[in-house]
Amino acid sequence: MNITSPRQLIHAIPEIFRDVQDQSLLLVTLINGTVADSRGFPTASGADLDEATSEFLSLGQSNDEVALVAIAYGVSHEQAESVLHTVRLRTEESGLHVLDLLHLWDGRWRSVLCSDEECCPRNGHLVTSPTEVGTETESANQNETSTVDSDFTFEFANLKADEVLARDTAFANLPQYPNESATELLEIRNARVQEAVHLLSTQEQMEWDALARTCSVIADIRCRDGILRQIFENEESRPDLCRGLSRILAVAPEDHRASVATTLAGALWLDGHRAVTRKLIALALEADETYSLARLLDTALQHGVPHRVWVDSLAAVAYEKCLVGAA
Repeated sequence: MNITSPRQLIHAIPEIFRDVQDQSLLLVTLINGTVADSRGFPTASGADLDEATSEFLSLGQSNDEVALVAIAYGVSHEQAESVLHTVRLRTEESGLHVLDLLHLWDGRWRSVLCSDEECCPRNGHLVTSPTEVGTETESANQNETSTVDSDFTFEFANLKADEVLARDTAFANLPQYPNESATELLEIRNARVQEAVHLLSTQEQMEWDALARTCSVIADIRCRDGILRQIFENEESRPDLCRGLSRILAVAPEDHRASVATTLAGALWLDGHRAVTRKLIALALEADETYSLARLLDTALQHGVPHRVWVDSLAAVAYEKCLVGAA
């Protein structure tokens, strides 16, 4: 059984657990989306909770690629949040990856990890049947698709040896960031972002040095976020910017594919192109499975998060804040 979303996990509970009626804490261990182990516990408080969580952690420590899910069942919101918070603290202390913390009650469910009311309202989602889930997902996807989704194909360019040499030489000759003050660095990042946006929107085919500069800008997380904010703001030029990103992705070195593919995915998802976004995120994670923004978008797509959440998240952060960063 392969689990790719909270809904699938909720519907798998009767199969995973023989009797959930007497359980108030359900713990599931996933390895690459497949249920590797699962346990149910009749109480979710006190010493029993400590014992249950300890077993949960021991399951996770046996494999570096595991993801852990805890489900509070049939208890109040306050009890669920308290129990799941305890589980989360224990798992974080152990350095294990918590995929989700879910609350299931009275035919409804919600993720305690998600605080977005549009995605996971406090009154939860109805536990619909697998058929209804499929219909709902198809309907949501139809609302976020366009001809771009159905027609999109992508192939990496088959570069000749001299082209690879010219490209790699351009990347090797990139200048280093100067050691400047924070204010000067902000000005430098802004200049780099503006140049990259200009090149992406105007150059049908970049010279290798321009390609190298653009890729290096996108590789800088603060500049990448600045580019995404610029793409968000410039709706009219967004198609040109997306085409530019697609062109450089085709010829970018492998160590720059994750950042470029993720940036393109983020740009396309602004307009709700879910299918093509998923393809690009898959490309990004194939190149670098640790790339954090790709993993974040992948999780959002798997959980059926509407693209408006992504739009609102970019709208909430000013361009200058993107260049400064969270740190």
